[in-house]
Amino acid sequence: MASLVMDLLAGLSDRMVLTIAISVAHTVPVVFCQAVMIFIEHNNLCTEYLTQKNKEPEIDLVKRCYLNSFINHFIVSPFGMWLTAPYLMNFIPVSAALLPSLSTLLVDVLCCVIVEDMLFYWGHRWLHSPFLYKHVHKRHHEFRVLKGMSIASEFTHPLESLLGNIFPVIAGPMLLRCHVCTVAVWVVLRMLKTCDAHSGYNFPASPFNVGFPFNEAKRHDFHHSANIGSYGSFFVVWDRLCGTDAAYKNRQRKHNKVL
Repeated sequence: MASLVMDLLAGLSDRMVLTIAISVAHTVPVVFCQAVMIFIEHNNLCTEYLTQKNKEPEIDLVKRCYLNSFINHFIVSPFGMWLTAPYLMNFIPVSAALLPSLSTLLVDVLCCVIVEDMLFYWGHRWLHSPFLYKHVHKRHHEFRVLKGMSIASEFTHPLESLLGNIFPVIAGPMLLRCHVCTVAVWVVLRMLKTCDAHSGYNFPASPFNVGFPFNEAKRHDFHHSANIGSYGSFFVVWDRLCGTDAAYKNRQRKHNKVL
């Protein structure tokens, strides 16, 4: 499959291949996930998996988020990739002759997950410092209710997008010098994870919601609703080590007592 895609892109410059590959990997999962959310919401499905019952995001906020997502995915992101591609190509090979084996691709993606999870945790925790929260991260937390809003994952201040989202995602591929095909697979995985986390549903069939050590959607939803702790990306390991999931665990204990 990877070689077929590379053959289709063979007539394009390396710069264009990198721009198209990463832009498509960034956008397609978000469009797909949000389309699924719209279908679920329209047909009132899966209500038993809602993380917050009988609550809806503010309509004006939803409209702003859709506009923000459209501009980000179809204007800012492709243009930004085009501008930075010459620099990124020093670290990310594009040549079809350098296509990785499946085993290499999987190992590289796993390493990218580990690197991103660490950088995202500490970056996210830093964004909750008083100054940065007030001037930067507060925009993302306008969403206290995430129901049906997978695209809220990138409703962020530009500085947060750069330092809190883009840098943790691209750091692993640059360190490992991953092939563009590996980077595309990695970006798709990361976008699916963040869309799941911001869906407002804790789907039991989701591979991201299978319990420890994964950071389930209900944990990130708690982070948005309570605005405290649970800073992780893929895993809860850093939250456990640093004690920043205490508020979530207390909420769960109270919830279990009520039940």
